[in-house]
This record gives sequence, structure tokens and C-alpha cells, in this order.
Amino acid sequence: FELAWSSVDGLTLNGSADLALQAALGLHLGLLVIDEAELSIEPGETATLELRLTITVVIGPFTAQVEGLGLQAVASVSPDGDGAFGPFDLTLVVLPPRQLAFALEGEIVRGGGFLAIDDDRYVGGLSLDVLAVGIDAFAIIDTSLPDDPDGFALFATLTLRFPSVPLGFGFALSGLGGILALNRGIDAEALALGLRDGAADAVLFPSDPLRDADLLVAQLDEYFPLLGGNTVVGPVAEISWGVGEIITAELGVVVSLPQGQIVVLGSIEAILPDPDAPVLELHLDTLGALDPAEGTLLVVASLYDSRLLGVIELSGDAALYVSLSLIHISKPTRLLRRSRMPSSA
Repeated sequence: FELAWSSVDGLTLNGSADLALQAALGLHLGLLVIDEAELSIEPGETATLELRLTITVVIGPFTAQVEGLGLQAVASVSPDGDGAFGPFDLTLVVLPPRQLAFALEGEIVRGGGFLAIDDDRYVGGLSLDVLAVGIDAFAIIDTSLPDDPDGFALFATLTLRFPSVPLGFGFALSGLGGILALNRGIDAEALALGLRDGAADAVLFPSDPLRDADLLVAQLDEYFPLLGGNTVVGPVAEISWGVGEIITAELGVVVSLPQGQIVVLGSIEAILPDPDAPVLELHLDTLGALDPAEGTLLVVASLYDSRLLGVIELSGDAALYVSLSLIHISKPTRLLRRSRMPSSA
């Protein structure tokens, strides 16, 4: 409801009679549970009624949930007055679900995954433990682009975690994977600004699909902007050191072609002296970006979610920007302009 006044139009009244209801049901029908119902009505010359349900199916250790599956009814006045229901035409449309999710708690396989559908964007995540091997995957697919309705873009990561393989000197390899993006480039400065939010960890080893999806979906077009004909690809690895893996490093090297950028991402976690009784907990995300064409080098590090003695919070940032061009001085990057460091740093 809107009531407005202006010297031009005088007093005006605007609003709508739309109705939206949402109710938790918890209705059990055998193996099915109808968790929630959503009802919306939009009156007008063309009236629309939508009913969506959230349904859960439980079969032993397997649980699946369908969110937003529904039916849409559209009623309109027939132009010739001879519609399917007297003077009205009625159209029924099945509404696809907004999200599908599953969880499995078996003796051999345990974990879960999801697929979210939002218009022309599909977001999927998977995290499974099969015996002693962990499989983590995440993907965002756009089936239509702003300047090309028939185009597409892909961002995907796939990683495997396995029992540590000794490398010598206390180091061990505990994970391998890779990153692939099609028709997308990479914005190193945007990624650097996201390090404090755990961007490097989310990109390299998305072990929590739901948590990492919130971060990556919201920032994907900034971290990996749309760029037709460009490919971003690179390997990632997880390396640990020390008894009980007190230090773990996730490292990835990605190349963007033909954009011509090389980016090294790192996420380091140190829990000292014992993960079960930590005195010092450090989380450090790092980024190094080399642009040979521009002759620039960017190195950034952010300390976040870190604590000393469990109560003292630790945080900090460091940045280095180097221009190798001899014919001009590059302008400061967004990162350095937004840095909290003193101007003399």
C-alpha cells in the first residue's frame, strides 16, 4: 500500500492485492513428509495462483528433499468470451523445484549434495566420503548470458582427499584436484579482496558445499567475470606437515588464456601445538598474480578467523604491487586503495 503526494500529481494511491502464505505442515504420508507449503495469488485481468511444496523422502540411510515443486494456474478472460471455463481460459503449468538435496549415512558411503535452480543458473555441490577417500565437487552453470541468450558459462572444481602420502621431511600429500572455468576470466584484485572471507579456501577445496556456495555464487561474477572464449584451468593440491597435520596448506596454480594471467592461490591453516588442545590457531589465505602482458605482479595475504589462547582474535593484511613497465607508472590497485595499512606502508 502506497500513499504519495507531489506538487505535480497531487495525492496518489498505489498498491496491490497480492497474497502470499507460507505454512509448515509436517504432514507424514508413508515415506513422504510434506514439510512446507507456499501459496501465492496475484489478482488482475490475468490472475495467477501458485502452490509450491517442500517434500522429504526418507528411505533407510538415504534422505532426499525437493524444495519448491509446484503447480501454477493462470486464469484470463477469453478474447471471444468462449473459454475453457465459460468466459475464462485456464492454463496449468508444472513448476520445477527450486532445489534438490540428498544426504546418505551409510557404512561405506556418507555425505550429501544439492542442486539449486535459479532461472538460467544451475548451482550444484557434492561432498561424499567413500571409505577413506573424500570427494568434493562444486559447479555453477549459466545457460544464458546477458549479451548472448544462447551462450553459456561454467565454473567447476573437483577435489579428492585421501590418506596422507609421505613426501619427505615431514610433508605429506593429502589431496588433489583442479579448477575449470569456461567463458570466464579471472579478476585477481577481486579475489584478493575476498581473501578475508575465505575465498581461496572456498575456490580450492570446497569441502562444505552449502557454505561455499553462498560465498561463490554471490561473488562469482567478480572473482571470475564473464569473458567469451576464455578458459581458466589449473591443478590444486593439499599438503600437510607435522605430527597430527598441525599445518595444512591448500595450493592452486591457475592460468587464464587468452587473457594471459597466472594466479597462485593458497590457504594455510596452522593449529599449534596440538589440534585437540590448540594454543594458537591461524588461518591465512594468500594470492599471487602475474600479468606478463601488463608487466605487473600482485602478492596479497590475509589473516582471518585466527585466535591466540582461544580468546584473543588475530587479523592482518599484507600487500605488494610491482609494475615492471618502464614507460609508465601504474595506478594503485583497488586492493591497495582499500587496504587498512597506513599510507606510509
